[in-house]
Amino acid sequence: MGACAPGASAGSVACRIKFHELRHTQASQLIANGVDIKTVQGRLGHASATLTMNQYAHALPENDRKAAELIGTLFSLGQETDEALQLTA
Repeated sequence: MGACAPGASAGSVACRIKFHELRHTQASQLIANGVDIKTVQGRLGHASATLTMNQYAHALPENDRKAAELIGTLFSLGQETDEALQLTA
């Protein structure tokens, strides 16, 4: 069990969570919410972004879905533009 933060009661989250768990949660949440890898790398003190990516790649599936949707939207917009150009030609 982790050490309690000053003023925290024995059963509180501040006493139950370990430092490493908090660190891992921070990194995972930052990445999952779009913070760039270099920023996360710096916050964690990792020597390289590769190390950060290898540790926290599991936080990226939602970002991959968002990226796929964005590309789909961009291609749809491109297709509509192409169709409009064909109608005016």
